[in-house]
Amino acid sequence: MDCIIADMMPASHIHYLVIFARLFGAIVCGGLIGFEREARHCPASCRALMSLMSA
Repeated sequence: MDCIIADMMPASHIHYLVIFARLFGAIVCGGLIGFEREARHCPASCRALMSLMSA
């Protein structure tokens, strides 16, 4: 069982505070973009979504 858990969560040299700060920043930026699109009544186009999926 320990081997399975070790494979799912490999050791990282990045401090947990940095990981959570990046995750929080991504959530905030995504929320701001979503709020701006809602305010302008302009949903993301199919082309914009496809470019995100191919990146």
